[in-house]
This record gives sequence, structure tokens and C-alpha cells, in this order.
Amino acid sequence: MPDADAHPSRLSSTAEHVDLHTLRQRQWRVLRSGALTIAVVIVLILIAYANRDEVTIRACGERMKIAAAILQQRAERNLPRTAALPDPLDPNASSEQTEAVTRLREHGYYNVLYANQAIFKPQAGVACCGAPHTRLFGHSGRWVIVYEGSRRTYEVEWMSELEFEQRAADLGLRAARGQ
Repeated sequence: MPDADAHPSRLSSTAEHVDLHTLRQRQWRVLRSGALTIAVVIVLILIAYANRDEVTIRACGERMKIAAAILQQRAERNLPRTAALPDPLDPNASSEQTEAVTRLREHGYYNVLYANQAIFKPQAGVACCGAPHTRLFGHSGRWVIVYEGSRRTYEVEWMSELEFEQRAADLGLRAARGQ
């Protein structure tokens, strides 16, 4: 027959065991929830940074396209072989055009000699971003306005930094590379 004193202690140790097991389960649940929260926050931060990079690159590309359209319009209106960027204070320019030209002049590199280079080369670099756009995921690069002499058009191209380094001298954008 079991000892009367042993029975309550066994119940007590079983109750303690259940309490300890429940406590451990709660601790693991809290740790898992914390780890999951931290992981989700890190993923959201990475997505935010990647999105910020893409928005910045897209906005710069839109400004370059506006500048290229301005150049194209000026070239077609005046019928020279090439055109120059207008003065940012031009009263006939829209606010969007003024902002694009101003930002290009402030943050980009404008090749004032591209018209002379276009005489001897099929392509000439008109302008490019002053510094490469960095991406959290993917290759860094720049927007470049290229004058296509044979078609007499201004085109905006995205170039990876490696491609830009390879083509900068041919396009006449060596100064944009810091050389």
C-alpha cells in the first residue's frame, strides 16, 4: 500500500512539472513571436530601401526623358543638327520642364561639346546623372541622354555602371567619370 506522505509530494511535483512545462511553452512562444516580428521588420526595411531606390531611379529617368524631349523639340523647331538645353529661367517652359532642366544641371553632367562630337561620331553623350544610382538589389547605374546622329534623335538609356565606364569615353562623357 502506498505511503500516505509520498502521495501529496508526488502530486506536488507533478503540478510543478506541469507548471514548468507550461512556462517553457510560453517562453518559446514569446521567443518565436519575437524572432518572427524581428524577421518581418527586417524584410519590411529591405523592401522599403529597395522601393526607395527604384522610386529615385524612376524619378531621375522621368526627368531625363523630359530633358530629352525638350532637346528633341528644340532640334525639330530650329532644325539644327543638335540643340542645347534651355535656360532654366525660360518663361515659355512649363514647371515640369524647368524642374527637369534645373535638376539635370544641378545633379547631372551636361556635355556642352556633344554637338561637336556628333559631327564625327554616330552617337554622342548629351547628359548623364552626375553620380551613379545605387541599388540595394541589382547593379548601380545611370541614366544617359544619347544623341543618335543618324536618326537625329535624343534617347534616354539606363546604363549599368560597368557599361557606362566602357562607353563613357566614346560618348564624350569622360568628365562624368571624373577623368
